[in-house]
Amino acid sequence: MKARLTAILTILPFYAFALPPEEHQPAGEAVTSIPNAGQILAFSTLDQKRVEISTQDNRQYILTLNSNCQRLPNARHVAISATNDTIWAGFDYITADGMQCRIGTIQKL
Repeated sequence: MKARLTAILTILPFYAFALPPEEHQPAGEAVTSIPNAGQILAFSTLDQKRVEISTQDNRQYILTLNSNCQRLPNARHVAISATNDTIWAGFDYITADGMQCRIGTIQKL
């Protein structure tokens, strides 16, 4: 049985902001994973449950968490787990100031 390699990608420098609740990003194509997770260039907190990331290949994704991550909008330290350089919906998580929040779905914009 192969062992899974899980990495934590720390997002630094980190600039997070929360959009007002009425300003939601449009839904995109649902995907199960984000390959080449080490190529994240930008990270924006949309609210307590959603994060937008941009990758080096000019792709944007919305990560929706399984539940509200209360520390996310004001977190100083944020990291995203990845398995074999891939972020998986339903398996990987975001850590915001020590609070782990599971990624429920990923949408490609």
